[in-house]
Amino acid sequence: DGTCTEHDTTPLLPKLAALAHRSRSSILSTESQTQLPTNEMGESVGLDSSVKNTEIASLDSQTSKMFADGEEYNHEQDLERRLSLFQELENEFLKRYGEAKSVLFKLFEDHKNDCLEENKSCGGSDGELSMKSSIDGGKTKGQLPPIHDVLHALDEPSNVVTEMVSESRVLHGLGHADSSELEEMLHLHGIAPSEAELERVMGGVNSFGEHKSGEVTSENVDKVVVRLRHGCEGTLARLLAENMNDGLNEGEAPSCLGWSLAVLSINWCPALIDASLVKPVLRKRQHLLRTEKRRNEAIPPVENLQLEYDAEIPIWSNHVDGDGVVTLHVPGSLAKRDRIAELRRRLHEEFESEAETNSQCALATSSGRRSIIVYVGDSSTDLAALLEADIGIIMGKSSSTVLIAERWGIQISPLQKRDRSKFRDVIVCGEKNRDQKIIWQVESWQEIDEMIRELDDYW
Repeated sequence: DGTCTEHDTTPLLPKLAALAHRSRSSILSTESQTQLPTNEMGESVGLDSSVKNTEIASLDSQTSKMFADGEEYNHEQDLERRLSLFQELENEFLKRYGEAKSVLFKLFEDHKNDCLEENKSCGGSDGELSMKSSIDGGKTKGQLPPIHDVLHALDEPSNVVTEMVSESRVLHGLGHADSSELEEMLHLHGIAPSEAELERVMGGVNSFGEHKSGEVTSENVDKVVVRLRHGCEGTLARLLAENMNDGLNEGEAPSCLGWSLAVLSINWCPALIDASLVKPVLRKRQHLLRTEKRRNEAIPPVENLQLEYDAEIPIWSNHVDGDGVVTLHVPGSLAKRDRIAELRRRLHEEFESEAETNSQCALATSSGRRSIIVYVGDSSTDLAALLEADIGIIMGKSSSTVLIAERWGIQISPLQKRDRSKFRDVIVCGEKNRDQKIIWQVESWQEIDEMIRELDDYW
């Protein structure tokens, strides 16, 4: 959300839940009106009562009443109710988050005033102050709480409101829909069209090979619009496509360096992540591999080509079930940081193990080159993970995120100016100094693509 998409997708969830619920209600209604099959004796065979009770129990109280009274499910009323309730919950979050942020910024201002009053030098220049954190939670006068305590405090409003979302059942039905079902409900922008779509919709693609936004048509009027950032799909697909070792001669050792991709998100719906990001990226990757094969070999038509390669993009996120209850597997900033730290530990173990049987990897290990983790995020929830990664990249200019980072002594540098700073040290060493508090800022995925190519060329 905001990193790969142009906007936060959380407000879209109640509409997706309503669409999923309508689809499920339609199926149940059809089943109830269908003539029951008969057995060999000509007797009607009904559904097991426990199954029917389970299905009805999975519906919210209002819809259950409709079925009991023989009324048809009213999608418009259900959607209106969900959107209204979700707006109230979103307003509650914004209020709580604003209050938490005000408290933290007041701490900063008090610390700044204490420094000025006591005529202390806080490490700044030209009227700017660089605030240093303490390790005691900021209980001593003149000291700020550590940045991780700050981020944990900012996560609290989200976790509290998430519990309220679960209790409200406003997302009831969403967890019943898998990624394929959600794909049918989405109108994606910013992705390359499939070949079938190109044949079906002539002229519906712009000069970048992406879907035109276009006007709302009868085909997409009831769909939920998700817009991927320009270049996101192509960059991620290229990483996975170039991760293959299909060009090696027989007996030649594969390269030790290869890119893998994973999604780490506090989003409540992994199926939405899969439908709106993962599947488009994998389809684009497949297209790139097909194009490369057509360029180098005489191959059958595209529709008959079976690729031997496969890729997997794990999704580490929260989860909403069929009743609309959210389970927080990734409750916030520190959970993201811990996931990155665990990933680094695991990668190092795998690299060391591989080095024992691969001379090229052994040479890389002796020269100090190891795995490297690039993390891309856009919000304050990402700050801890951005600092934990070897290369942390913040997408866009979130005013609150940049403000928090700068006020707690984190350097924000444009990625385009990386040659003038310590970026080269990360490339040479394979990982950054853990104490180095620097985050790189970009405006587009094209900048990230250029940086990845630079890393590939060097390594």
